[in-house]
Amino acid sequence: MDPVNDDRGQALILAVFALAIAATAILGLRAAQTRLLAGAGDESAGEAAVEAAASVYADALAPSGRWDASRRAWVDDPAVVVAARAAAIEAARANGREAAVEPRAVVSGGVIEVELALGGRRYRADVPVTCCPR
Repeated sequence: MDPVNDDRGQALILAVFALAIAATAILGLRAAQTRLLAGAGDESAGEAAVEAAASVYADALAPSGRWDASRRAWVDDPAVVVAARAAAIEAARANGREAAVEPRAVVSGGVIEVELALGGRRYRADVPVTCCPR
């Protein structure tokens, strides 16, 4: 057997090389899947948190009859702000995200716009105010 002309070892080297490429591809796909699922979880938690905060504003508005000319003061009412923040944190936690969020509400015409940031993204929900004067 002439070592220069023997091909038996080359097939083994190619098989090991192909397995290494396959393992690298599988690890890359697995990492991408983890990132995608984490992003989906963040989005779910963010949407739930902003909806929970918006529902606090809607619930506080409906029975109170406090909608008047001083809308900005109403949305900044400390009791409502604290309740909205607590609801947002609880909703984010229920969706697997431990985070401190600070919902912010703005009155725009006949809509209360609630916004918060979670995981580097901004989430927004609108509460239409149809019961009261604009």
